[in-house]
Amino acid sequence: MEADAILMAEISPYAEQFRAVVLDDAGMTDGLNDAEAQVFIDWALKLAEQVGATVADDSDAETKQGSLTRFLAGIGRVVTRRHEHPEPEWATEKLRSQLEHSTVIGGPTLSEEQLATVTTTINDHALPNMEVLQRILAVYSPSEPIAASSPAPTDTTPANPLAQDEAVRGLRKITKKLGF
Repeated sequence: MEADAILMAEISPYAEQFRAVVLDDAGMTDGLNDAEAQVFIDWALKLAEQVGATVADDSDAETKQGSLTRFLAGIGRVVTRRHEHPEPEWATEKLRSQLEHSTVIGGPTLSEEQLATVTTTINDHALPNMEVLQRILAVYSPSEPIAASSPAPTDTTPANPLAQDEAVRGLRKITKKLGF
């Protein structure tokens, strides 16, 4: 029980709200096969938690939530519609608009070199969608977690193995309740 309380205290209510938005947004994965969609959803859930943990208030949540959903939908569209747009400018334009949303959610900004590399990847129509998706996600994955307004996590590892087993069981119960 104590492990449940500790874990729940560490999860921001906004982080949970943002995770729910990702799980409810079926349009985000339109056109992706099941394997691609799963990779994208897993990545998006982690990002949603990080963004949600940085929210200051309800107004900030609304702004960041809107940008997060547009950011994620934009990634999905770039991957699935790239074959419809053989002109290289299309990918560059889409990535530049993604940068605006990335900035709002506190994500990474791409250098011109990174932008050119990702554009080349998107325009390589011989690459499978999964590889393109993974390369895009790698570029947009922050090397360090997005700065949160919450205090740094503390070590909550129980000192004895029996308590640790109980903590693991508690974590499993929580993830089962959340549908993971």
